[in-house]
Parts: sequence; C-alpha cells; structure tokens
Amino acid sequence: MGGGQQFNNVAGRYHVRMADNPDDLLGYADIVTLTEQRGTPIKRNSLRALRATHRMPEPDDLTFPDRPRWRRATITTWLDNRPGKGTRTDLRPKSADSGVTDA
Repeated sequence: MGGGQQFNNVAGRYHVRMADNPDDLLGYADIVTLTEQRGTPIKRNSLRALRATHRMPEPDDLTFPDRPRWRRATITTWLDNRPGKGTRTDLRPKSADSGVTDA
C-alpha cells in the first residue's frame, strides 16, 4: 500500500489509515496503539481510569458519549508532558507560610 497508508488491526478490525494527521480523532484502542509505538504502553483500562480521575485531557469529540475521542495532537502533547514512570506527583514542597520552621 503506497501513499503513506498503513494497514492496522485495531480491536480485531482491519482498516486502512492515512499517514498520521494531528487532527485525526483517536479512541482508546488507537491511543493504546500509539503508546505502544512510542515505547510507553498504557493499557485501555488505565486510560479509562486516568480519564475518570481527570488526569487525562477532556475528549475533543463526544459525538457518542460512551466512545470519547481525542485529536492526535491533544494526545501527543499530553503524552509528551506526562511525568515519567515512578515519579512521585503527590509530594509538594512546604510553603513559607505553613508555620513549619527549620530548627
């Protein structure tokens, strides 16, 4: 297949995709494939959990509420800015007005 097309098997369905376009709309299965290609795999259930806990961008398309979709550019930006594996995101520096002093 020429012209920048790829033949992919996503969720058991075969389809032809054009070369990556930042405006492509991606569902969970497409995001799983994208993260695997980037070497940082995220499972579908993990993506759902990230969305439920608001640690993932809001979907760009909710035409079908049970099938959210994001623009490729939204997901790649989010992936590029996620903290690395094992990063402690729950730690916060003590503020100056917290009343805690160094002894």
